[in-house]
Amino acid sequence: MNDLDTLTTAQHGTAPLAAAPRRDGVLRPVLWLTLLALAVANVTTSVAGLVAVSVPLGLGVLACVAALVVHHRRTRS
Repeated sequence: MNDLDTLTTAQHGTAPLAAAPRRDGVLRPVLWLTLLALAVANVTTSVAGLVAVSVPLGLGVLACVAALVVHHRRTRS
């Protein structure tokens, strides 16, 4: 009895189906850079006493952390 993968490989010259390539190469570094920029801006505005600006920046930091956690959980192998 013939193995279907071997038969397919022999007929078409291609290997059996492989895992799809990962496309998350850009998102994670962008999230990390955004997190870093927001954290620095948050610290700066907190030290300067600009609470009205610091609070939204802090929320942005939390959003980036949440996005990184979700991204990690979805893409881990």
